[in-house]
Amino acid sequence: GDRSRDVPFQMNTKGEETILLTTEIPKSDESQKVSSQQWLVLVVSFLGWMMDSMDGSLFLLVQTPALHDLLHTTDKKEISEMSGIILSVFLIGAALGGVLSGVFADIFGRAHVMMLTVVLYSAGTALCALCQTPWQLAVLRFVTGIGTGGEWACGASLVAEVWPNRYRTTVGPVLQAGGGMGYLCAGLLYAIVIPF
Repeated sequence: GDRSRDVPFQMNTKGEETILLTTEIPKSDESQKVSSQQWLVLVVSFLGWMMDSMDGSLFLLVQTPALHDLLHTTDKKEISEMSGIILSVFLIGAALGGVLSGVFADIFGRAHVMMLTVVLYSAGTALCALCQTPWQLAVLRFVTGIGTGGEWACGASLVAEVWPNRYRTTVGPVLQAGGGMGYLCAGLLYAIVIPF
């Protein structure tokens, strides 16, 4: 028989190989110590989530004055409408990025795709500073959204895969805390920079 299948076997009374059915769920080695590689995955994913949320928060804080300059208007209605479009485009990009990263991660590996998503949202955010029109800004926020959504998905999957079962209820919330830390950093950075 094909022993490559991940199922247990037993021999019957006639010497024939049969599948031993069981409802037991395979568990990881609980005695396994946490490795430096596992810590690295958690730290990198945490920092990725933190930078994602910090980016989004900072953009929301500077979006109105930025659109004031790009639209050359003080009309609150016009600025508000464009703000809504840009935010919607970003969220659509994030949803698309989450789906695409899952597909490509199965092909090229989660670590490689995660690095690409970090580069994508970093480049998208940096290039926003060079925008001359609000529609250029919307396009770059869409690109940033793809990277952000992809990083969320890859980071969470990587942490879930490499950490033993007994730690997952702890590392999951730690990873989620990266988002909150990003909001905090954005607020502090805004408070420090704006007075100048």
